[in-house]
Amino acid sequence: MTKTVNYFVHFHKEFMHARDSSWVIPTIYENKPGLMDNAICLSSYSPSIRTLLSDFEPLDDDRIGYLSQTIATEYWILNHLRDVDYVGVTGYRRYPHFRHDRTNPAEGFGAPATRENLASLTHDSHLELINAVLGTYEAITVRKIHCGGSVKSQFLETQREDVWTHFIDSIATVVPEYKRWLGWFELENQCHFCGPMGLTPLPMFKDYADMYIRIIADVLRWLDDPFLCLDERAQAKTDRWIGYLAERFYPFFLFVNNVKTYQVPMILLTDPPG
Repeated sequence: MTKTVNYFVHFHKEFMHARDSSWVIPTIYENKPGLMDNAICLSSYSPSIRTLLSDFEPLDDDRIGYLSQTIATEYWILNHLRDVDYVGVTGYRRYPHFRHDRTNPAEGFGAPATRENLASLTHDSHLELINAVLGTYEAITVRKIHCGGSVKSQFLETQREDVWTHFIDSIATVVPEYKRWLGWFELENQCHFCGPMGLTPLPMFKDYADMYIRIIADVLRWLDDPFLCLDERAQAKTDRWIGYLAERFYPFFLFVNNVKTYQVPMILLTDPPG
């Protein structure tokens, strides 16, 4: 039986997006006139990610969208999406390369943001291959990347240590059955840092998302000034940790649940020269 697939691409600003794909769907959080007129506007649904951040008012839609990024889409899927078999979520420039060259282990990472490249990544012809893969594997993920150290140490290169400490404590509190596996974060040195960017069965995705949202709600109870940005010039700003932690919790979730995954390269669309 053919599996139904929804792949959500979250945008926080205007960028090239797929208009002719039956399965790739743009989302935005804030309702800006003229921005992505064919996108799902997440802030128009209740509940939305604002519910999680409601104790930190005043936060306008722009700020909530900036802080939550793709987690706003994950929250929407958890609470509002039904009647689809597989889902994936990514940021506006990152795509899994489903129809990749399997003889080239180095394939992936960069490609100019052209209509041709976007069409090749989102074409409906991918659905046949996706269905074939998901007939054998439980989920599709992007390829793992070597951390250089551990998952924990890689996070702490750019982010606050108190955020990490409360994250680990909150996993043990919210899902105590996962406590015995927490050593993974300090031992694992390969990880796919893009969260659920491939395709995950909807019930499994909702289990992950529900767990992660409850963990973040617990972390927020303990953090002082949770959205403090220590360096405005930094690429990985410290006020966006909600998304960065999700990129580490999702592979941990797969590990604990022994999910059989098929890995594909990630393509980052870059602004074309000139």
